[in-house]
Amino acid sequence: MRAVLRKALDFAINCINIMPSADRDPKVVFQTLHYLNWLGIIGVQTVNGATCHTIGASKVMQNGVFTRIGLRHPRGISIYRPEDGLFATDGSVIPLLLNPRGSGAGIGL
Repeated sequence: MRAVLRKALDFAINCINIMPSADRDPKVVFQTLHYLNWLGIIGVQTVNGATCHTIGASKVMQNGVFTRIGLRHPRGISIYRPEDGLFATDGSVIPLLLNPRGSGAGIGL
């Protein structure tokens, strides 16, 4: 049996924000990412596609983009365990803002 991919659209615009919303079922974001990846696989040109959608949720990825394009931005350090925080700063005295994993949009900062 052979799977056939059919391109039904030439162009798509993603208007789903990846950040949590009280007005939206969390599954929508998860399913949107799969749909955006599918659009990419079948060659549909997409504004705010899968990569943009993913970058929107990750401060680490955003800092990587800023660095790559030469945009000045505050230094960012990503850690997984709180006890690694002081080690990650190399003893430097820098302003330290902690954003709990999965809090979204600065909630709990």
